[in-house]
Amino acid sequence: MSELYYFVPTLVAIAISLLIVRAGAVALMMTGMNFDKAKFQALSAFSGTGFTTREAERVVNNPRRRKIVVWLMILCNVGIVTVIVTATSSVTEMQGLQTGLNVLILLAGLGLIIMIARHTPFVRRWEAFA
Repeated sequence: MSELYYFVPTLVAIAISLLIVRAGAVALMMTGMNFDKAKFQALSAFSGTGFTTREAERVVNNPRRRKIVVWLMILCNVGIVTVIVTATSSVTEMQGLQTGLNVLILLAGLGLIIMIARHTPFVRRWEAFA
């Protein structure tokens, strides 16, 4: 049961990553970008994928946006390392049937994070805070 203690930091790192991407989107929007494009560019920068569009050129050509994107890229690496370390620590201690239960708990936690991230009042408060 002690391996469940590692799931909490994993889920927290994932939740914080979602909040960072949303904050990055708000920051890009504050520089004059359309919110939908800002969300995509923030996610692209955070994940390091799909960052080769005309909108990306607009991001790179603007010093404020470039600084935001650099921070998103750096924070992504920190988040990935945290998730990998905590997830692998929990998996190495699993035994037998407990593995299936722990995977279900992890998936339920991820589902809860996604539901909260899509819950509009929560998102509005976070955007106001960011």
